Amino acid sequence: MYCLTKLRQQWGKFKSGGLLAMFFVEEKREKRRIQKNRTKFADIFLHSSADDYYALRLLYNLPVGFAIALLIYHLAWYRINFADSILINPFWKEFVKWLMIVSAALSYSLNPLVRASLGCALFAGLGSTGQGLLSVFVVENLNKGPIANVIQNFNISTMITVCHLQLQARITKSRIELQAGPIEALFEKNFGKVTSIGSKVVNMLKSLLQPFDDDVEEDSEEDSHLAAIIDTAQKLADRQLSTEGEDPSVGTVDRAAKPAWKRLKSQLGRSIARRFERRCKYIYASSVESCHKRLQQSQSLCYDAIPWPLDSFACSRISALSLCQAKKVGEMSVKFCELGKSTDSGKEEHEMLFTPELDGQMYGLQNVSKQIERQLQLNLHFQAVEQPEIEQGYSTSQLHSELEHDVKILQVFLGTFNLVLDFVVVLFTYYIFKNCVKMTLSYLNDIEFRNSFTTPYFWRIDAKRNEMGKVSLGKLQKPEKKHNKVISPYGLPRKEETKKMISSFVRLSLLVFVVVIVMVVDHFYFRLLQIVVTHGKILRSQKGGNSLNIVVNGSGAVAELLRNVLQFNYSKDLDTDLDNLHCLTQPNAPNWTFNAWYLMGPLIAMFLLQVFLGFVVQRFVLFFVLGLMFPRRAKARIIHLYNKMLFGRVNLDKLSAAKKNVNERQMSSNANDDDDD
Repeated sequence: MYCLTKLRQQWGKFKSGGLLAMFFVEEKREKRRIQKNRTKFADIFLHSSADDYYALRLLYNLPVGFAIALLIYHLAWYRINFADSILINPFWKEFVKWLMIVSAALSYSLNPLVRASLGCALFAGLGSTGQGLLSVFVVENLNKGPIANVIQNFNISTMITVCHLQLQARITKSRIELQAGPIEALFEKNFGKVTSIGSKVVNMLKSLLQPFDDDVEEDSEEDSHLAAIIDTAQKLADRQLSTEGEDPSVGTVDRAAKPAWKRLKSQLGRSIARRFERRCKYIYASSVESCHKRLQQSQSLCYDAIPWPLDSFACSRISALSLCQAKKVGEMSVKFCELGKSTDSGKEEHEMLFTPELDGQMYGLQNVSKQIERQLQLNLHFQAVEQPEIEQGYSTSQLHSELEHDVKILQVFLGTFNLVLDFVVVLFTYYIFKNCVKMTLSYLNDIEFRNSFTTPYFWRIDAKRNEMGKVSLGKLQKPEKKHNKVISPYGLPRKEETKKMISSFVRLSLLVFVVVIVMVVDHFYFRLLQIVVTHGKILRSQKGGNSLNIVVNGSGAVAELLRNVLQFNYSKDLDTDLDNLHCLTQPNAPNWTFNAWYLMGPLIAMFLLQVFLGFVVQRFVLFFVLGLMFPRRAKARIIHLYNKMLFGRVNLDKLSAAKKNVNERQMSSNANDDDDD
């Protein structure tokens, strides 16, 4: 609202008087300027307030505000640029940056309160108010300099340690190879041969026994297939009997009360005996089935080839039931395949192909396959026991990976710490600006706010009153100074200013202690690594040799087997020189130039500006920054202080005169009493 009102006034001046009138003419000040015989330059820059010559102040304050906003952005505001990310287009980063700078520059040039607050923040940041902000700046540089160097040197030390462990592993391995001689090579070479030969033998035995695997099973797919073929042949025989008018249920073959395979004890023996019987019957049944299919095909071809009515006479004689003789073939299969058929019904004697020892024999044959499988399991076990050695071979690389992982975690922690510092910087910036706005408002609204300094303008007023013959102060007395707490702006710090200096010194001491400790750790850690690299050079030589020659003579399978296993010719000569020069990486030296400019320099500046001369910076902001921004208010404050001091002096003089009169009257009355006596 204030800015709009001022802009309307300037537009009216431009319409009435032109461009020069808008910039250089202030009607309410012209009469006083001529009366005081002031130049236009002095009136504009020394005596006018922030509301006067608004267009001209807007013109020269805009570049000044732009420079101040650009400086503050690069010092602190860049941390709150949310578009500064690899995930966002760089255009938006620049857009937000210049939006913040231009907005701050316009606010600085248009509004005197913002102008005073920014100027106050710029200079107050150098005093005790900005100690937190500068402390964060020092901590950031400490992180970028010595702490980052310590992390890099720690990474180098881990690489040196892992490299020496790998070198020691190589030396130990060579020593073991030299001490073990040809034994390790013999085992390494021939154990593989033994296992391969054993595997071949086992595979050969398994291939010999594999065809009989199905025969030693209790149930198989072959049994179902054989039973289906035999049932088909039996149905054809029953069909033939039905065609001939006989009863299929009446058998003509004398059978034993119990088949031979049922007299075996074990289920395995019974299954094997029944399987052999079915295989025998399959020979007859398959011939019947094949004959039946062929004759059916022939009869079908006959009907297709011979015309009617001759086809019925000629083709009806091709009958599968009568020609294939399924009944006769079935009787033959029963006669020759049912091995339990009685040979003498009166004596109950039977043909016995399967002896009672069949159970044990079949179980023995079945166990051979299981023995071979157990042998194969032993071979696989031998291969598995070598795996832990391979796992130990990767232990150094695993250690290196774990150390790298720890270093990366530390780097991520430091990166997160930097983000926290960015947030702290934003808070401190807001705190400084808030205090400056509060200080500016107090300066404008509270005339008693820190109004206790006898400036040169204070004594100019007193000298002018003295020249005019009016009541003046002259030299201030000590009781007056003590009662009104008045001091010179160039005097020593007051009690509250001394307390601020002490608290700032304590905070600075803690920061200096941390910085010095980190720099000392960085230096001595570098020196330790440098000593290790310089004096830790090692050269180790290993020499030795071993030889072994085993020859197996003879011919035959056993000799060939032993020759493949034991024949060995080994010789090894070891002559190596191992050094650790490739492990000794040079550490990074501390960057003392960086430490001097970005650590010690800011600390010294903080000591001078925030501790030793902290009160000077505060007075500079109060008298020069705010005084130049609001000259009328500065004069009003000094006039108010002078009037207060003058009023106190007059009252003190009146009180002294009254006290003197009372004393004189009392003395005169005492003298009269003495005369009467």
